Amino acid sequence: MGRGARRASLVAVVVAAVLGATGTPPAAAASPAVCGPQDRTETGLQGQIPVADRVSGRAARGYNCNLDEVGAFPGTAFANFDTYRNCAYYSDTIGLYSAEGGTVVLDVSDPRNPRQTDYLTAGPFRNAGESLRVHPGRGLLVADRYTISGVGRLDDPASPRQLAVYDISGDCRKPKLLADTVMPSAVGHEGCFQADGNVYYMGSTDTITPIDLTDPRNPRQLSAPRPYGIHGCSTSADGTRGYFADIGLGRLLIADTSQVQQRRPDAAITPIGELYLPDNGGQQSTIPLTYDGRPHLLNWGEYRSLGSQCIPGEKAVSNFGYPVIVDLSDETRPREVSRLQTEVMLPENCAKILADRAFLTVDGLTAGDVFPVIGSQVFLYDSHYCSVDRVIDPTITACASFGSGVRVYDIRDPAKPREIAYYNPGTVSTGAGALLANATVARPVIRSDLGQIWFPDAYKGFHVVQFRDGVWPFKDQDPCPHEDAYLAQYDLGYEDCRAQRRKPVQLPSSAPCRSRRSFDIRLRRGVRARVAQVFVNGKLVRTVRNTRTARIRLTGLPKGRYTVRVVVRTTGGRRIVETRRYRTCVPSGRRPTSRAVTVSVADQRQIQQLLLLCRLVAARAD
Repeated sequence: MGRGARRASLVAVVVAAVLGATGTPPAAAASPAVCGPQDRTETGLQGQIPVADRVSGRAARGYNCNLDEVGAFPGTAFANFDTYRNCAYYSDTIGLYSAEGGTVVLDVSDPRNPRQTDYLTAGPFRNAGESLRVHPGRGLLVADRYTISGVGRLDDPASPRQLAVYDISGDCRKPKLLADTVMPSAVGHEGCFQADGNVYYMGSTDTITPIDLTDPRNPRQLSAPRPYGIHGCSTSADGTRGYFADIGLGRLLIADTSQVQQRRPDAAITPIGELYLPDNGGQQSTIPLTYDGRPHLLNWGEYRSLGSQCIPGEKAVSNFGYPVIVDLSDETRPREVSRLQTEVMLPENCAKILADRAFLTVDGLTAGDVFPVIGSQVFLYDSHYCSVDRVIDPTITACASFGSGVRVYDIRDPAKPREIAYYNPGTVSTGAGALLANATVARPVIRSDLGQIWFPDAYKGFHVVQFRDGVWPFKDQDPCPHEDAYLAQYDLGYEDCRAQRRKPVQLPSSAPCRSRRSFDIRLRRGVRARVAQVFVNGKLVRTVRNTRTARIRLTGLPKGRYTVRVVVRTTGGRRIVETRRYRTCVPSGRRPTSRAVTVSVADQRQIQQLLLLCRLVAARAD
């Protein structure tokens, strides 16, 4: 079997297991995961968009494995994204310095049809950069101004110190402005909430400054900016520890933030421990985790070293910034447990990805346009933001990885992460940027209650992608996690999640209720189907043998969720299974109508397909 055929159905993640507290984990063997037969899988290395795909147009169609897009909203986005209930927020501004736009507010109550409900233009929300954050416990939406080395709007010297707060606790579709202010000396770029939501840290990549939000109408700077090169951050549940990504020194910094929590005058931030991660100098942010009660961190970097690229044959750890799981059992000596690296990150593949680079244009940077940087020697296949499904005994993490799209890893065993899915929206065609990779930069949000991931990318807009049945949530795991003390925006809480799953589905009217659904089961060249069986909610309703088409009727079914499963047995004895879920609906004022399901076998482009064509009258895809 050739490399292309093998990779059509497999993805791999390189996993490193730690040797010791000070050892450097070596690259381990790839751990493959099987994609669905209908997936648009990657054609090169894992995580790569080869130049050939960009030139041919293949890359524009995107790539997916075990994730299907079910909803979208067009537009632009950059490096921030957060949610509250069924509302989504992201800045549409792509650019540095003086670039300005606003923050899009979406109602995603119907994930298949997101709709815009507002557009926020308070000072920093015109260019929120990486700072936009929601605290669900308090119902607050906060952002500071995006700056680079303290430079904001060139015509407004005060812009780097802007901070704004919205109340989203009422109608999240229409945020209410509480404060739009300029801090005395705090400078923005990134930001994070203390766990209780009463403090917001403004990180500028040169300094870190705590802001008291006890009264969100009157943000109050708690200290002078502290001289640590902090990018992103998180805190312990009690607020006495800060987990800072120090991009200035390229390290993970653990600090005592007790004085901030106590609101002491000119509160100190005192370093406790640090961890330098090789080839991960662009420290981006952190998420606190616990495994069996033991404290851990998820940490990641947005580049290996600013302005540099990998050199074929050099001794290195990674070609790009990568996520890492860290053991915090001894907070004075954080210990690396494992790395989450794709094939494009491995040093031995450096020569294979150099041609994928675009060229950094100095003119573009001067104009404040960040797009020429994306896909260049700096931000090509690096990780940028990750999220988790829960912070207590997490099961998965999803990482936005610039040109590699969203990568999803099983992290139930922190020492043995493995990739289980990916979704890459594909490239864009905009003049000189026609060959560039569209960048997935903003934080993906995992919706445990829906089995979905929500995220925006730079140029194709907002996406809702659904895990395929059986991929995640895992079979041995409750999809509704127990309530965590932190990052509740990624964890609805056990009871809230269950309530969401019990909530009646708002069914469409009779017109959209009528739909025609289809999905394919692809068989390799030369393989033929001998028999196909169709099951509905586990009950065998039809068997076809050596024929192309069979019709089944599902009549009189009440409203509810139904699983249609097709089992194919080939002439060679192989068993192939494909499943879809549907929610039936009854048009207003009418009795349940009949549903027809057609199973057909067809040959297309020398690839034999078993096509399940679901003509579901009064039904829609789940």
